[in-house]
Amino acid sequence: MAPTFSLVNEVNATKKNWALRVLVVRAYETSSRDNPDEKSTLEFVFQDMKGDRIHATVRQALIETFEPLMKEDLIGEVVGREILRSKEVSNKQTYVMDIVVQDAE
Repeated sequence: MAPTFSLVNEVNATKKNWALRVLVVRAYETSSRDNPDEKSTLEFVFQDMKGDRIHATVRQALIETFEPLMKEDLIGEVVGREILRSKEVSNKQTYVMDIVVQDAE
């Protein structure tokens, strides 16, 4: 049986088991303020099949792990997650999550 995927707008802290199928629509890196030649983060914007988007940041310590995956138009599946913390921003609940992504192709 094919897996059932959730949409980005369905992501919340109360749901325990879900998977997202997303497209990387934007991938870029940021530089350190102190040293412009040093990468500070990798940034990704993921989009689901309905067009909703979610942003992800890869911190400096994990850049070497994720940099080979940094390409636009890659379709991936979020297959695991852990919510680290949540907070309200502009009257909308936001979450900081640790996620596991695998290539869907």
